[in-house]
Amino acid sequence: MAGHAPEVLTGAKDFRTISDNRGVIVGDASGNAQLIGSQTNYIAQHSGVKANIQISLFKTSTYESFKNFNPKRVPDTCEWFLEHEKFEEWKASDGADIFWLFADPGCGKSVLARALVDEKNFYEGALGDHGPGSKLKFLITSRPYKDIERPIRSLASRIPIIQLNAEDETKNIRDEISIVVVKELEEIAVELELPEDVRSSLQQRLSEIPNRTYLWLRMILSEIRSAPGRSPKKLLRVIDNLPETVEQAYEKILERCTEKDARLALEIIVAAKRPLTVAEIDVALEIGSALRSSDVVLSSYKDLDLEGDKRKEWLRMACGLFVSIVDSQVYLIHQTAREFLIQQGGGQSPSDRRWRQSVNYQEAQRILSKICISHLLFPDFDYRRYRDNREYSAGHWMVHFQEAHMDEDRVWISKAAELCNNSDRFLSMCVHTRNYLEMLELFDPPRSSTTRSALHWSLIFRLLDVTKFIVHSGVNRDLKVGPYGNALETAVTSGHEESVEILLLIGANMNISGGSGWNTLETACAQGHISILNRLL
Repeated sequence: MAGHAPEVLTGAKDFRTISDNRGVIVGDASGNAQLIGSQTNYIAQHSGVKANIQISLFKTSTYESFKNFNPKRVPDTCEWFLEHEKFEEWKASDGADIFWLFADPGCGKSVLARALVDEKNFYEGALGDHGPGSKLKFLITSRPYKDIERPIRSLASRIPIIQLNAEDETKNIRDEISIVVVKELEEIAVELELPEDVRSSLQQRLSEIPNRTYLWLRMILSEIRSAPGRSPKKLLRVIDNLPETVEQAYEKILERCTEKDARLALEIIVAAKRPLTVAEIDVALEIGSALRSSDVVLSSYKDLDLEGDKRKEWLRMACGLFVSIVDSQVYLIHQTAREFLIQQGGGQSPSDRRWRQSVNYQEAQRILSKICISHLLFPDFDYRRYRDNREYSAGHWMVHFQEAHMDEDRVWISKAAELCNNSDRFLSMCVHTRNYLEMLELFDPPRSSTTRSALHWSLIFRLLDVTKFIVHSGVNRDLKVGPYGNALETAVTSGHEESVEILLLIGANMNISGGSGWNTLETACAQGHISILNRLL
């Protein structure tokens, strides 16, 4: 963002002037036609300022790293969309605000989306012709799934939507995949010094595979590039054993991995709420390995045997092509890789392959929850010095704890309670993380000097198992726990019905006024928590 700050600040100042002057026009339009005309010209002259500000503001988010994870388009591909009459209609239309493209996984939606961002000339010229009064337009890509389709279609009665089903463009997409095959094999032939007959055989074999997708092709080309042999015979044997589906390709990639290392790494990646940095996953793997080993005990941060930048090579060796590292962030190769790993329903049958549906999502949440809690409880960890390493743990441990459903695991429930118990240390660790800042703004008045107890934090962050643990340990249920008053008042304020239920069952007094001066009924009304209000009545 630093490189864009002067541009944004200067533009924002100019745009504020435009906005302020427009406000004057609205206020005095009937008697000042000359001012209206001059300001209209001013807005037209500075219309680019607003656009530049809007584009530059995206630099403040992490969208660019997610975008760049996807490969660039090969020349002469994505044309089926860019030249489609519906896309042209959307660009030219004054009324159609939303363009919705839906396609199956692996059809190139993400590559197309990157191309649209990187090569804005596809649409900027057409969209720029509408003048300063133009409406904001949205382009949405998704899979053709009902849970995505329903909310988008519900907008159609209020907002014009142009829809394009990529299934209707199957032939054009297949032809473009053939273009990619030819170009990529030309590059591979140069890299590996392949004879023409081998390159031709590779191309012929790839063209015979039915139902090819971009995702499948990406993995197959990686397989060819990483083949151990370079002789024509060895490469032709690779061709003869190519997987014909994405799932088969995933299995083949993971078959070559070190199972123990790969499983822990993949569980952590699957459970994480955002892509982890190499440094973060380095710490997580060290703690996770120790938690699963009876031979290793970690009592302090100094006990961690961190790999540092060498962790990148470790990940490539452990997980192969199944993970990618972009800008020091660790990703699975594709969203479908995550879906391939996670158990669905009753899990896998004995006939299923080794890796498909092999990750129990709740178990993955449990191990990452334990990793985060262990990390935060190290007594010798200097948060200010190692802030980057600790930020994920501080910002997400409570979410993982919620999804882990620790139930009767009193050891880890007590550790979570310990983490909540030291309010000052708790705040110092998390105050700079975005998750906590948002939640503190909503639930915890930052100007309040009232001491916050462990019970307060367990209620605010909806840690149900911790709340049960604390209230059953003999704490006075009606004492003030934080700025909202007693435990019941705090639970009502946070809107967590299950916590309210627990406190009522142990006899919490609902008539005591909290920090706001209201009793719990009045607070539930004020907060609009109807289901809690019904429970209290």
